[in-house]
Amino acid sequence: MENPFLIRYAEHPAFKDFATPDNFGGMELFREIDDKFKSLIVDKKARELTSIDGYLKVNIAPLTRKLGELVQDQLKKEDVFLPVALDAIDKFYAVLREEARVRNLGKALKIKRSKKENIGEMVKDFDKKGFVVKRIDEAKISQYWNMIEPWRRQLETTRDSHRPEGMASCNIPLPQEGPAWRLISSLIYETGIPEAVTEYSNYPLDLDYCALQLSHPYENWWKGCYEDIGLPTSETAYLHYDQDFMVIKAIIYLQPVTKENSPFSIIPGSHDMILSASRNAFLMRLDVASQVLYDDPTLCFSYYRKQFKNENFRREFGKIPSILRGTSALGDDVINGSKQSEFILKNELQVTSEMGNCVAFTGGRTFHRGGMVENGERWVLQFGFRQRDRSFKGWANRARRKLKAATPQSLINTYRTIKTQFT
Repeated sequence: MENPFLIRYAEHPAFKDFATPDNFGGMELFREIDDKFKSLIVDKKARELTSIDGYLKVNIAPLTRKLGELVQDQLKKEDVFLPVALDAIDKFYAVLREEARVRNLGKALKIKRSKKENIGEMVKDFDKKGFVVKRIDEAKISQYWNMIEPWRRQLETTRDSHRPEGMASCNIPLPQEGPAWRLISSLIYETGIPEAVTEYSNYPLDLDYCALQLSHPYENWWKGCYEDIGLPTSETAYLHYDQDFMVIKAIIYLQPVTKENSPFSIIPGSHDMILSASRNAFLMRLDVASQVLYDDPTLCFSYYRKQFKNENFRREFGKIPSILRGTSALGDDVINGSKQSEFILKNELQVTSEMGNCVAFTGGRTFHRGGMVENGERWVLQFGFRQRDRSFKGWANRARRKLKAATPQSLINTYRTIKTQFT
């Protein structure tokens, strides 16, 4: 079987009537970009920023220009995907430049390797499998569950009021303040995950956000992409890569999760199975750039890739060169019963509560999904670890968060009451 993460759109029932042949011409350009970029990354010596930009302009910019020429050769001026694809190529180059700068900063800072055996093992798991699974004290999670009751009630209200719509999401950011935040942040720090993700990434990462998510059977945002042609929802729906390479995520189950209520799942080692890392990075930018095409905000359906439900979008999408044709959420486009589907489902690991109640993963590198509940509910916390902002503003934000976390809940409540009276 060819690469399991490559979609042949010229053979796909929703695209085959108007898609150009799947010859994947230009693959050598992405492979050369992979090689050139890897050479820059594995170089242990930190460079000046001007040196990094110079390397990219000499070694990678000519290759991205050739990708642009490939688009211009195949598309006409009136084709709507011409400016979209060219914009995605420009943003793809910008992402490579940003990643090169971030990784170079890590080299300059010389991140120290931990002497703790468990940290080293987690780093190896991130590198080999793309994720780690840990177990957090259930009694402390139960204590936290009680502390966040106001936010749980808010999500339950959202769930009940939006049942007919199927809603695209049911989550809420949690304030990083007071005793609740002190408890949950201490729990995740006790796992060693924050230390491990910094060592794995080789640049400082900070706990950037925390959100409470409720998944339930009334959601249908992941269903029915190609129902207009009678194609059932793919069994691999919502398997995807995240958009941001700089974010590593973690999930904590707040209630027991079994195979019946959509555990987080992942394809171990899928970061080593992809056709090309740089092609994946481009497809993520293409997803973002193409969202505005045929995405009518008045349409009353909740599917999360609205443009793919539109035949006009699919017709135009089918015109672009096959090597540039794809999506970071390709699980929705896998045909049920195909060898590709069988391979993915066979290798998909579902992380249930029996395995652990906390999982951290490299979302931008590893194929994963979760939250498509058919029965019961799933309550989780989702964390994001992002590159540390080393500017004065970043330092001030970190200091402010520490102060808020140390503030007693009574003072927080008083402050909110006073603020409400003046807004």
